[in-house]
Amino acid sequence: MEVSVSAAAKINLFLEILDKRQDSYHNIETVMQSVSLYDTITIVNSANFNANLTLNGDINAKIKPKNNTVYKAANAFFDYTGIKTTGLEITIKKNIPLCAGLAGGSADAAATLLALDRIFKTTLKIDQLKKIGEKIGADVPFCISGGTSLAQGIGTKLTTLPHLPKCFFVIVKPEFNISTKNAYELFDNTHKLDKKNATQIIKAVKNQDIKTVSNLLFNRFEKSVSTKIAALKSKLTKCGALGSCMTGSGSTVFGVFDNENLALKCQELLHKRHKASFLCEPTKAALTFL
Repeated sequence: MEVSVSAAAKINLFLEILDKRQDSYHNIETVMQSVSLYDTITIVNSANFNANLTLNGDINAKIKPKNNTVYKAANAFFDYTGIKTTGLEITIKKNIPLCAGLAGGSADAAATLLALDRIFKTTLKIDQLKKIGEKIGADVPFCISGGTSLAQGIGTKLTTLPHLPKCFFVIVKPEFNISTKNAYELFDNTHKLDKKNATQIIKAVKNQDIKTVSNLLFNRFEKSVSTKIAALKSKLTKCGALGSCMTGSGSTVFGVFDNENLALKCQELLHKRHKASFLCEPTKAALTFL
């Protein structure tokens, strides 16, 4: 049996780091949005395969297969369900840039769980899939449900918000990466500032007020990462973005537009300098069977 699932990237419209926990994780408050930039996961189940699990496609050569989120997701699924499989072949087609703050690895893991649920007819509920996903990464539960959500705790406590009104995102991944681990270490070593809360941006989302949402975009990580981020944000606003922000721990930056033609012109302009530039829209779902 063969199943393919498209997996959406996410952006953070708001991201505040609250405190460091005793388990070394951080409590955060963030508003996340799934966007129309997709990886595709294809899984074939066959008794003819020699190996229990084979990964193909766009795989980061620097990461050992067993450390790939897709591999972890498959093993977590089988641990949870108790199913024994004779052989799987998983192919990853990447469009979401790596090390970008777009949750590409988490999206791939989420798609893997959904595909395996269909292949093995386990009919797991969304909450069960999220429970499995939490073991792989904090963004995986959101990458299962998608849409617009407030995420709290380490990012796994989700509250669904109304979908954003019609708008467009120009998403740009510059040529440098920012390590999530390093970004948190930089934050921990900086002076603690007054904390922001997501109350106002949540109100704007509920009011379907995209201009106010754009004015309230915020990411605490921006204070402690590369100054090149500020320059890229400035380019987006000069192109006509209503607001711009970094997503996750970076290094991707996005701008919000209410005019598609203006957004397209901006994306085409930035693509000349930054090849990983995309024109996207908010999506109501994160995972789709193909």
